[in-house]
Amino acid sequence: MMKNSCSAILILLLFLASGCSHLKLSEESEKPIQFVVQADGSDLQQNDLTPLLVDADVIYLGEIHDSELQHRVQLDILKQMIAAGIKPAIGFEFFSREQTSWLLTYTTASQNSFTPLKQDQAENALRQRLGWSTRSDWIYYFPLLELAKEHGLTVFGADIDQGIRSRMARAGMDNMLEIETLGLADELAPDSAPYRELIYQDLRDGHCNMASEELILKLYRTISVRNSYMANSIQMIRRDLQPSQPVVMILGRGHVDYNSGVKSQLQYLDEDIQQLNIGLYENRSDPDKTFRASLLEPVNGVARHDIFIVTRQREKERDDPCKAFIKK
Repeated sequence: MMKNSCSAILILLLFLASGCSHLKLSEESEKPIQFVVQADGSDLQQNDLTPLLVDADVIYLGEIHDSELQHRVQLDILKQMIAAGIKPAIGFEFFSREQTSWLLTYTTASQNSFTPLKQDQAENALRQRLGWSTRSDWIYYFPLLELAKEHGLTVFGADIDQGIRSRMARAGMDNMLEIETLGLADELAPDSAPYRELIYQDLRDGHCNMASEELILKLYRTISVRNSYMANSIQMIRRDLQPSQPVVMILGRGHVDYNSGVKSQLQYLDEDIQQLNIGLYENRSDPDKTFRASLLEPVNGVARHDIFIVTRQREKERDDPCKAFIKK
């Protein structure tokens, strides 16, 4: 999962031993971006993004969750915005709306319950309160919280509570109690056909083509409700921000692919909102014009993102989780 010269296991052991969760990349990873291109095919440099970022109300940085280089790109873009005088709020798919107060308690500059603690103690206390004590992917998101703390940025969790999401995916929303579904939208903006097909296929692939279609439908419904909920979270946080402060959403690319998902749900809530959808990708082969063309090819007239940022491919391919189920 990691692209450092050291193995992922060694890095994890060092991390656990030291209590330090800052993202540390090898020297070769300092410039992770291979190319940046707009949906119309025109090339950009990273610095060219600044005026586009300034003009947007909401910016999506759609990631592959376990891509180390993409998390570095997210951090760099936020630093680029700060250097340009922009004070964005940072929203996270990986944290629920109810966890926002814990995030703000940690990042606020005023006195709080974390203040008397040493740095590593405060970090470990935050992890425990968020339920992230044993998650190795903490190293990807904590640097963003540290950046927010350093520059006084608003942070918030945008997603539904994990327990509710799990219940919805298994039981189905129709079989949940009213107290569980309070605040969840009944009416959703329709997703584009390419987006529906993409998510259905991702869900089938993610379950090694062994899940029933009934389960796939429940899971898709859960994703749609989550997208609407995150859109509503963004809309709420913007009421507490200055007009010049955009929201940067850190979320999985699948939640905004084909300019749908969270993006279309938010447009449904506020048709005048200006959104910039940036998809982060790993290059499959370097250089491969076919790969570039596949990114830019719209489906039924729908582009995948407004801007594509492509990093180098990871050195080690992911293990196939379905390999154990393949009959020899």
